[in-house]
Amino acid sequence: MLKLFQLLAVLLVTASAVLAQNPYMENLVANGNFNQGSLAGWTEAGPDTIPTWHGAPPVPAQVFSDGAPMHVTEIRYYEQGGRHIVRTAIASTVRAYDKYSVGWTLSGATTMGYPWISQVIRVAPGTYTATVSWRVIAGHETAADRAAANTPPKPAEPAPAPAPAKSDAKVKTTASPNASKPETVKPAETPKPPDVTRTIGGALIINTDKDINAYSDKGSVFTGAVWNDESKGKWLTKTANDVNITTLTGYIEVRLQLLTPGSKYVVFDRLKQNTDCDYVAFDDVVLQLTPVEPQQATAEPQQPPAEPAKQ
Repeated sequence: MLKLFQLLAVLLVTASAVLAQNPYMENLVANGNFNQGSLAGWTEAGPDTIPTWHGAPPVPAQVFSDGAPMHVTEIRYYEQGGRHIVRTAIASTVRAYDKYSVGWTLSGATTMGYPWISQVIRVAPGTYTATVSWRVIAGHETAADRAAANTPPKPAEPAPAPAPAKSDAKVKTTASPNASKPETVKPAETPKPPDVTRTIGGALIINTDKDINAYSDKGSVFTGAVWNDESKGKWLTKTANDVNITTLTGYIEVRLQLLTPGSKYVVFDRLKQNTDCDYVAFDDVVLQLTPVEPQQATAEPQQPPAEPAKQ
């Protein structure tokens, strides 16, 4: 019986040590896959939520699915004056990665503060090694893309009639001595795809302490940006290992942010409607932390005393 109690005590100590080393190995991001169908757990940035907000109000974040796709949002400045964010179409070619994803669409002007959503995670103050992973897509959708996606497929054409049977009689042909040799036909070269212009991107940003909710990411612990010329309208999986995070307050911010390479001002006619758009979306955001044990200070080895000088 004594040996049994000793074994149980060893197991409890071992389990406690493992938990102490890895208390945050589960995903710390709430609703990181957005499968709740909403921004539950996240805060959307803007003039009403960020005291240090710069610029005009941004286009809204949209939680979407294949059955409920994103709207095309457009920033318009009319000749008569005024700035408006309007919906012009349905971004029907942008597919959610899983059940739901979150993203933004942008058409027209880009004069706005950077849109982002974020959540602040509470941990014990200290230093951690982080593993971060997420999925991201960025691309461009035109009205022609949308029309093609919404056009039902054509019915299959009937199979061609079989060719008539050939006669068994053989026909002898004699080549003319003056006949020229057949020319060699070179295979057609595959056209090179056009270069993609960088117009929109998305970044996962991690901030701590005083840099939480900062408009700039200059003090960020981690920034992972993906642009449309890399994604090209396809979902990518990104992972960063061994990210060092030190927090003095125990607060860590995880942020998903829309990026644009520059700002443009566009004046619209009220009767003109542009339905082309850029888009960026995210899914499956994961943050895992492992505490870094403080190194124990070791005493410097003592030097042996010097031998007395011989007389």
